[in-house]
Amino acid sequence: MAAAESGSSCSDSSDWFSGSSDDEAECRLSQLVDEKGEESEDSDSTSLDHTELDSFADGFEISKDVNDYDAHIQLINAAKGLSDSPQSQIFDSHRLKGLARKRMSKYFPLTPELWLEWIQDEIDLQHLEKSKINKLFQKAVRDYTSPELWEKYCCFCLETINTNYSISEVRSIFEQALTAVGLHVSKADIIWKLYRDFENSLRESAQNEYEKDQQTARLERLFKRQLSVPLMNIRNTWSEYESMLGKPPTQISKGILAQLDKYRPYEQKLLKTTPPSYEDYRAYLDYEKASKGNPARVQCLYERAILDHCLQEQLWLDYTDYVETKLKIKDIVLSVYDRSVRNCPWSGRLWCNYLIAKEKFRESHNVIKGKYEEILSSGVLPTAAVYLAIWQSYIDYMRRRIPELDPRTLISDEKLEWRETVFRAVQFITSAYEDGDPTCSLVRYWARMEAIYCGNMQESRRLWNDIIIKGHANNAQMWMEYCRLERSHGDPEHCRKVFQQATASVSDYPEWIFEEWIMYEREEGTLETLSIAEAKIAKQKKRVDDMRAKAAREEQQTLQKQPKKHLKKKDKGAQRDSYSPNSNQRATKRKYPEEQPEHRVSSATDFDKPKNGDDVFKIPQAPSAASKTSSPRYSEQDSEFESPAAKKSKPEDETFTEETGQTRFKYPAKEKFFHDSSKDHRTVFVKNLSYNITESEIKAFFSKCGSVTDIRIAENNKHQFKGFCYVEFEDQSSAEKALELDNCKLKGRPMYVDWSEDRTKTTTKRQFKYDTKLEKSKLFVSGLPRSATNETLLEIFKKYGPVKEVRVVTYRSGISKGLAFVEFEKESDASRAVFGEDNTILDEHTINVAISNPPKRNPKKELLTNPSQSKTGHTESMQDNKKASLNPELTQNETSDKMQDETSIPKATEDKAQSAGSTEDNDQSRTTETKKSYPKSLGAKGVDGPRGKSRTQLSFVPRALNRKSSK
Repeated sequence: MAAAESGSSCSDSSDWFSGSSDDEAECRLSQLVDEKGEESEDSDSTSLDHTELDSFADGFEISKDVNDYDAHIQLINAAKGLSDSPQSQIFDSHRLKGLARKRMSKYFPLTPELWLEWIQDEIDLQHLEKSKINKLFQKAVRDYTSPELWEKYCCFCLETINTNYSISEVRSIFEQALTAVGLHVSKADIIWKLYRDFENSLRESAQNEYEKDQQTARLERLFKRQLSVPLMNIRNTWSEYESMLGKPPTQISKGILAQLDKYRPYEQKLLKTTPPSYEDYRAYLDYEKASKGNPARVQCLYERAILDHCLQEQLWLDYTDYVETKLKIKDIVLSVYDRSVRNCPWSGRLWCNYLIAKEKFRESHNVIKGKYEEILSSGVLPTAAVYLAIWQSYIDYMRRRIPELDPRTLISDEKLEWRETVFRAVQFITSAYEDGDPTCSLVRYWARMEAIYCGNMQESRRLWNDIIIKGHANNAQMWMEYCRLERSHGDPEHCRKVFQQATASVSDYPEWIFEEWIMYEREEGTLETLSIAEAKIAKQKKRVDDMRAKAAREEQQTLQKQPKKHLKKKDKGAQRDSYSPNSNQRATKRKYPEEQPEHRVSSATDFDKPKNGDDVFKIPQAPSAASKTSSPRYSEQDSEFESPAAKKSKPEDETFTEETGQTRFKYPAKEKFFHDSSKDHRTVFVKNLSYNITESEIKAFFSKCGSVTDIRIAENNKHQFKGFCYVEFEDQSSAEKALELDNCKLKGRPMYVDWSEDRTKTTTKRQFKYDTKLEKSKLFVSGLPRSATNETLLEIFKKYGPVKEVRVVTYRSGISKGLAFVEFEKESDASRAVFGEDNTILDEHTINVAISNPPKRNPKKELLTNPSQSKTGHTESMQDNKKASLNPELTQNETSDKMQDETSIPKATEDKAQSAGSTEDNDQSRTTETKKSYPKSLGAKGVDGPRGKSRTQLSFVPRALNRKSSK
């Protein structure tokens, strides 16, 4: 990568490898030979070593599955702690660590930390020769491009330069390091500085002036190379250049500084979080590719992203596509593909692209075939769809090997090999998975190829008969494909026979078959065959029409038998919407006839016109009790027209509804609680509780912290639990112990526990505590059917590994929201479950499965421009409710449970009582104030405020009156 950078930014591109020589070339060639020898040595590992490692794993009850990443880590850790174990007399700790690491590196890439630990163990023992250590370093830097690994590699070379490495070998390794990480904007300076110090030490130890001048020129070229690359510490490098060489250097290029200023914001974003987020890398990559920068710099940036997000399948897909379309260098492309499938062995797309790339670069048939066989027999692929994709790619490769000019009747070796591969694919899919190929795509492909390439229509017909028998007889699309194949490569007799079978069997779209058969007879048949076809089609069409008419009648009967409850709801909604804001807004005089009308009054509009010519009074809506006493529009003289029956007091549990003119049940008033600030030091506030929890269960749970003297449950006007309460203890120490239960689970829900405080006097807002970090062992499942339960999901996901917890998110009523969380004990099991269950069908619902990654929560914006408008605790509560409802970034727990912060219970209750007795003018002014403070709702007509529950709490004016005031 550094070499490519020099071509665009440095005038003398040959300076990059000016220190190279024939000796260095031979050194690099010998390293490649040593690496290949190491690979062959790895493949020749004795079965005795594996037996010893397996017996050691059995002693610690560790899985011997080579595809289990966590089992490899456990085995290495167990070998490291062997010195303190009684088994240290049986096993050699160092030998077992080496064997465990060697086995893991065969199946998985090792992280830089694991490589550094392994190499340091080998260096400390000092029993390995230079070539062995060098091989370990070379394998380590091939797994991941890590600046720390290259720094350790270069330092090791400098420390052993007199015994293990020559000067030319050290320079060769430095050049490799610069090629790999020399463009790393924030960390490349480490390698550059080591290289400069090495060259400077050679300059200072030169024996004569000639050698010193040679080293000075080499060091000056090295400085110029680094100054041609935009790195973070470029000004320090410029100062060091001046002080080390003792002469003023040329100024730093303005283009380099301008380029560095453009990179700086992206680099700062990457440094803010550990590890940097995938989205920040994506933005950085998009900018670099859009600016059409050096491909070597884009590749370096991809390597940095891979180091932090090696399990991101899409990142590997983008990286491999970039190097394949832009660089087009065989060694680089195949190396990146090989690393991609080692990091994401479950990805069918990566495997298919990798094997196609091998074919593009004309790898030998044995190599490609061996790779296909390796992945298909490895057992790491998660689903039948992935196996099917790779088998299809394998079959396509075998088909492309058949010569184009090969006669159809000649059965060559390539055709036999292709036929064997197809047969194996069909056998594998049908035996391993019950419904692995629901559309019979492999068998259909096989039948087409038998007809096209082998001219064997008899075998093709046999295969198509198998397809039809396997439940596709009523599928018009299948029959259409069979008919067209027979028409193109068969004979008329068999073709008409297939059309007759299709006409009698298809039930979904029989018209397709009818039209296709008539078209065939018109183009290739005779008048007699056309008449026969029309007669058979007419007979079948009549039978189809009768079946459809019968099905329509049955459906109509079923609809008529269904209850019409939903119609009542529509009628009620129509009654509410029929309320006219222009009618009966003011009650003048109430007059009742001696006999009440038989029909029930539903709204004021029912009296707008006399019915059947009868003269009736317009009966206005009854004003509420509050409006009688407080409204200026009501006078004492109005009451003299009321009949005795109308003056009778109504029961306390009934109230007159202005919208419908009906009497509804009124729940008794809630018990009022008055906030006592003197008890705050021994009272805690608890929320996010289960809606069906009881007071006794709460008391029993908190009794372990100390003596509970009182529990105040928060309820709404219908005496339904609101999900939070106040727990009062006998002393402060007990309350402090209760605070330690924050985020603990009670009846399957994590609680929020905090000190009790009067929210009417504070401006801070409590927030539910939740993890904002990525939880790699927990899955977030969405799109579930309402019938899905914890047991259903456990049955689905337990096949991927031990499941720690399953929780289906429900409404207060207990009905599922279609969301769930599934937590595994191992991260690797969760990763396999994502690729195994994402976009699968469960009860006709497509479910989505992803790693749980709660979004970060931004500070909530203050919506009221003038805080002084909040004069009561009730208004402050309204503000909090609005903020909570307008915040678009609710957490998954808050979204599922609709949690909201509450003010103290006594104040909220008191203010609701005050609002019930307010006048209509006050309601109008409150509505006007709300309009000034909040954006208009997109929900109900003319109602201001946010969506959902909070909106109905904020609007105290009937919808019709609100519409009039808005005009």
